[in-house]
Amino acid sequence: MSFETKLEKYARLIVQSGLNVQEKQTVVISASIESYQLVRAVTKQAYLVGAKEVVVHYSDEEVTRMKYENMEVEDFNHVPTWFSSFRNDYALMNACFLYVDDEDPEMLAGIEPKKISNWQRAVKKACKTYFDLSDNMTNAWCIVGGATQKWANKVYPDMSNQEALDSLWNAIFKAAKIDDEHDPVELWNQHRRSFEKRVNYLNSLNLKKLYYKNSKGTEITIGLNDDYLFAGGGSYLKNGVYNFPNIPTE
Repeated sequence: MSFETKLEKYARLIVQSGLNVQEKQTVVISASIESYQLVRAVTKQAYLVGAKEVVVHYSDEEVTRMKYENMEVEDFNHVPTWFSSFRNDYALMNACFLYVDDEDPEMLAGIEPKKISNWQRAVKKACKTYFDLSDNMTNAWCIVGGATQKWANKVYPDMSNQEALDSLWNAIFKAAKIDDEHDPVELWNQHRRSFEKRVNYLNSLNLKKLYYKNSKGTEITIGLNDDYLFAGGGSYLKNGVYNFPNIPTE
């Protein structure tokens, strides 16, 4: 199976199972510029299932790095209105949000930690509506893997650039259950049923505590909260739509 075919199947899985895009729903995608092939494939699949609009927010790691190197610590306390409005407004429109996790693991190595923490704290405050609607299961969101050169070189340091990139994509496809023979959406439906079977079994036990012991002498007892529920895999939104917030997930 060619790379293009695998990418198309991956994109269809993301749209139909990861986000479970509904007709006339807006899809917001955040990704680096290196992931344009995946973004285009997802965009195509989203429109095929009836999405109203697909909005893409690209980032450039080198530009981001230069920003952190050159701006002052206090500058990261301010979130531009366009940025918060972008997230909050689309959240209020019941958009679904896709995040392609493709960053270079060393992108911000050596950057003043205060700059990073200031920005994260400021964004959390300015985009409260966006975060609240994601946390309370109103908006669907999904995080997926995308292969980029620096990440591939980190994982496969002894390979050439192209070999490393191909290997990382193949690892991502394998983890996402993309293969020659099967429909990935149906495979993930089976994955869902497997999760639900185990979750239902664990909840039926009415456990009060978990006890762990090993041959090294460790003994740990963890008490469970009242009215707890085991959960795993995907989840239901408030409107009853089921989606997988992470692909892959175990």
